Amino acid sequence: MAFRVPAARPLPDTAALTVVAMPAADASFNLFGIPLPQEQASTGGSPGSGGAPNSKGLLIWGPSSSASLCAVQIARASGVSTIFVTASPQRYALPTELGATRCFDYRSPMVVDEITPGIEESDTIVAYGLDAVGSRPGTEGSSATMLARCLAPEADLVSLVVQDDPCFRVPIATPNRDVTVRVAAVPRPFVIPARPADFERAWRMLEWAIRGYGVRFRLPRVEVFEGSAEDALEELMGLAEGGRRFGKVVLRLPLA
Repeated sequence: MAFRVPAARPLPDTAALTVVAMPAADASFNLFGIPLPQEQASTGGSPGSGGAPNSKGLLIWGPSSSASLCAVQIARASGVSTIFVTASPQRYALPTELGATRCFDYRSPMVVDEITPGIEESDTIVAYGLDAVGSRPGTEGSSATMLARCLAPEADLVSLVVQDDPCFRVPIATPNRDVTVRVAAVPRPFVIPARPADFERAWRMLEWAIRGYGVRFRLPRVEVFEGSAEDALEELMGLAEGGRRFGKVVLRLPLA
């Protein structure tokens, strides 16, 4: 999975790119089946600038995560004309700037009742749903549960973490290899088989993003951590516990 970094591309951003852009690409182009930006030229669209209109819409729950912000940009570049997102009101500006059509406050107790008529008013079939939060599966107020309540039963659903609901599929950054998943309370691990053709499609998007980085695609916030290995471990534990919801952190090596 090595690739050449064009001159003047920021190395911290490049280091973080595959971690979030590849799962977003796997969800968009393989699990949802949205056309690649490069394929828009053949349908009369303009790659990277909105593409040919896609009659199906997308709902993303929680665009504060970098993977979801990648998904917003990918959807816009691939011609998805209706992109609904949930976010905190103070962060509406960023997903809107990157291509979101409309934002909803995920903290609102009536958020599902607000999104449902919004979808109906859009005259678009919102056929894709992406849970980019990945909160605890199986709970009534989980991000995946709320997302599913907003969409029709036949909608394609994807979550960044394994869900109890079998309607949800999981995107991965490395569909070119088998991935073993261990889930709490499940006695045996299971394997997600490699999908070589899907990897190639996602990789084409990554190359497109690298070539146009800073112009048609970007990671809004990348922090560089410099410090001791002990402090780095503490930083990683905070990330794993959900202490950060916005931006990516990269570790500068060697650690002190």
